[in-house]
Amino acid sequence: MCKTIMLVRHGKAKKIQEGQADTDRPLTQAGRYSLQATVPKAFKSLRKKMSAEGASVAIWTSPAMRSCQTADIIRLSLGLDGFERRDSLAASDLTTPLEEALTDHHDIIILIGHAPAINKAAAMLCGVPLPFEAGAIASFSISQQPPTCQMPPKPKTLRWFIQGPDVSCWEVVCSAEDLIKAQANLVQACFRGFFETPTSSRALHELRVSMRKLRSYMAFLSPYLKKKPAHAVQRSLHDLFLLTTQLRELDVFAECVHTLTPEARELPAVCSDRRDAECEHVIAAFTAYAARHNEKKLYRALHHLPWKGSVLKEGISQEALKLRYQGMYASYKNKLASLDYEIFAEVHHTRKRAKSLRYLSGVLPSGTSENTKNIEQLTCATQDLLGDLCDARSNLGMADKLFQEDLSAQAKEELGHLHEVLEANSHKLLNQLKTQDEQ
Repeated sequence: MCKTIMLVRHGKAKKIQEGQADTDRPLTQAGRYSLQATVPKAFKSLRKKMSAEGASVAIWTSPAMRSCQTADIIRLSLGLDGFERRDSLAASDLTTPLEEALTDHHDIIILIGHAPAINKAAAMLCGVPLPFEAGAIASFSISQQPPTCQMPPKPKTLRWFIQGPDVSCWEVVCSAEDLIKAQANLVQACFRGFFETPTSSRALHELRVSMRKLRSYMAFLSPYLKKKPAHAVQRSLHDLFLLTTQLRELDVFAECVHTLTPEARELPAVCSDRRDAECEHVIAAFTAYAARHNEKKLYRALHHLPWKGSVLKEGISQEALKLRYQGMYASYKNKLASLDYEIFAEVHHTRKRAKSLRYLSGVLPSGTSENTKNIEQLTCATQDLLGDLCDARSNLGMADKLFQEDLSAQAKEELGHLHEVLEANSHKLLNQLKTQDEQ
């Protein structure tokens, strides 16, 4: 009769925190992901044996949290009801649990413990101290003889050894999750800030920047996310962002009035009245949106990203992110080279792409993008010029709208003067961009 003993080192665990017992250290999220991806493959033959031969299996684990979490992942993979905690598996010498496993009635015993004890246990079974990294698994066959047998005992055979997974690709996934969570929390904080001081143009601007960054990060990760739920999140963020667009344009216009026509007497009051009315509309729109949609559902989705199955199985390499970023930058440069500055929609879209590249260059893992600082400086300079051009044209559009309203003669005169200044600035910026392209 042949018994199988499997030795498993727990998955990658978090570093010990001040005041924390070593036994309370849990697996890292990357450690969990890596085990959930690799354990089913490693135990595939065992599941077949359980199904075909009815082999009985027991899981014994150290009581440490990281070992119990590893045991639970293995239990779920094998479809077992539970596992057994044994203090002896937390010891520096695993002689006792090995002896108990050899005499236990189960056909297969899975022992989950810690290094270096698990390495020494392997050496006791096969004579070789196997290099167990976190999550490594070794399977041994032990030939058992009846008590009456006079033949010498047969050696214990190492059937296979699977080194623990390299968690780096899942650490990239976890870093992306942490980034999205942190940015989603910032968006919530900026929403609270806006509602507390809705008259503050700065509070509105911070809210819009926080949302724009979150949308940029989600768009960058889109190839790795399930299409339908990811699109639903992006659509919700886009809808919320659009609600603030008119208010932001009024803030930019009011600043323009203050800067370009400081002598104006009535136009600032016109801007203030229009902003107050639009601000009330935005607050009402946000309130209606929250009532119509489940806002908590949106933030839950951002805290539990809908990764594709392939990502959960393999993770994401830094090289993949690097290629993704380089592709986006190359596409942006090509678009910039053929950009028609006379077409406002194209300028606006290219400006948004420059912003996204800037945001991403500041948060991507080190080494993901080549010459990140240079790219950031280039996109920053271009974005500023494109932004000034977009603002100038937006302000011209706002001035045209106000001309259609019932304003006083003084206000219209001030508006006419502002319009002339904006036209001149717009032409100046346009020529500056064209000259830059020629150089």
